[in-house]
Parts: sequence; structure tokens; C-alpha cells
Amino acid sequence: MSRLPFRKLRHRMYLPVLESLYSITEAVSRETLWSISGIIARIFCSLKLSSNETLELHRRTVMRSLGLECSSFEIYRSLVAGYLDFLHLSHLDDVEFQEVITVEGAEHLADALDAGNGCILITAHYSAWELSPRAVVNLGHRIGIIHKELDDSEVSAFLNDLRRKPGVDSVDRSRGPGALLRLLRQNAAVGILIDQDTMGADGEFVDFLGIPARTPTGPAKIALRFGIPVSTLHIRRNKDRDYILVIDKPVDTSTFSGDDGHIQLTEVLNRRIGEWIHEDPAQWVWIHKRWHHRPDGSTGLR
Repeated sequence: MSRLPFRKLRHRMYLPVLESLYSITEAVSRETLWSISGIIARIFCSLKLSSNETLELHRRTVMRSLGLECSSFEIYRSLVAGYLDFLHLSHLDDVEFQEVITVEGAEHLADALDAGNGCILITAHYSAWELSPRAVVNLGHRIGIIHKELDDSEVSAFLNDLRRKPGVDSVDRSRGPGALLRLLRQNAAVGILIDQDTMGADGEFVDFLGIPARTPTGPAKIALRFGIPVSTLHIRRNKDRDYILVIDKPVDTSTFSGDDGHIQLTEVLNRRIGEWIHEDPAQWVWIHKRWHHRPDGSTGLR
């Protein structure tokens, strides 16, 4: 069998598998889901996947130089557990949701929104990041998120329905900055992930964990041009496997000026994400080819 039919077959399985997991997560406890995440992680570790090659490359070239240590199993388990929790908590009401997630720094977002110009919230694919928008909604704020449509439109629709269920505005990135600006004019917080080598987005090479990485700079440009507060937030899993959502103080953008002001601001944002990764490297998605594209004249990671 050629690889193309196999790939088509695999893609056809995505939605049924996702729907099955959604049903399972309603029927079992979070404790059971944690056990299931371990089983799935073991399976991923045992397969010959390109993501395992990427993990090994990053462990050898990035993690080792930074003194970071975590196993492939821990990384996969964190990723799977985060998505299973997202599916599971989608079945629960706000009271039950808030029993799982504690928020720190809520006053920082409230202060930023007091000006009435909205707020850009920069985050990363860290821990159960899909839970963050609902936690912000539960603080009484309007929030929109910028997402990229998946190749499988049915899977995209399924996930976007879950994201919008608690009142989150989910906006396709391909609609351009106009949709983002409309949300900001309505004094919404807008969540944007900038920790991936995203093609099709306005990006430049900015230091990330000590290595230049192609990073979306559009959010920084918009913040500086329109005087919009920009802050960072991330959600992390505790030892008891509940979560803490940490909202940071807005970045002081008054010192960023000139043609490279957006680069300076993006460097600060990348540095904050790097601090989260140093705190617990297993909760970041090392399976993504973060440094896939290189600046002209630079060699790839080896």
C-alpha cells in the first residue's frame, strides 16, 4: 500500500477517535484519564514517529545545552493529559471547572482592560493551554483566541465548537488582523500563541531559548502601533494535577521604539515563555519543529 492511501485512512480516523475520546472523558474521572494518558504516552514513545526524532534532536541540541531534563514519556503524557482534561472539563459546569483551576494575577488583566482598548494575551503551547480562555471568561472578561484551521475541517469544527462553548470567540488566523482589531475595539482580551514556527504569519527570527527562531511578530506590531496593552499568561499543572493560570503584569512598552521596536517586544515575550519552559520543561510541546527554519547562513540543529 502506498503512503498516500495510508495517510488518507489515518486522517479519516481523526474525527471518530476524537469523538470517542470526548465520550470517554465524560464517563470517567480525571484520575482515570491521568492513567489513560500514561498508556497513550507509552504507545507514542514506542512508535517510529517523526515527533520522536524531533524530540531526540531537541534533547541533544537544545535541552542538553540549557541543562534541562525530561523524558519523552513525560512530554507526551503532559500533552495528552492536557487535551484529555480539556475534553473532560468541557462536560462540566463553571463551578466544577473552577475547582480544578486557580487563577493568579487576575488583577493584572482587569487593570489592563480598564483603559478600554482590549489586551493582547501572549501564551504558548504549554501544559493544558486550551483551558486558559475559559478561565478568563470565568473572570468576567470577553476573550477571543486566534487559531489556525486544521487540514481536517471536521476536526477543526469539532474543536472550535468546544472552544466556543463557554463563550470564547475563536477566530481563524486567515481572516487577517481585522478580526483581531475588531475584538480589541470591543475591549476583549485576545489570546495568541507565538511559540511555533508558523508559516503564513508575519514573523521574524527572534531569540528563543538561546537560538534564533522564527516567531510571529504581528502581535507586537499591533500592540505598539495602537497602544494596546500586551501581557503574557500560562497555565501549568501542579503535582496534584490541578492547574494554576498565571496572568503576568502587562509589559512596559514605552521603551520599545524605532524600526525594531516590535523585535524588542517579541524578545521579551519569548523570554517569558522560556522562563516557563525552564520551570517545567516537560509541559512544553518539544515535538514541534520550533527551529525548523533557520536564518540565512545558519545551519540547522544537529
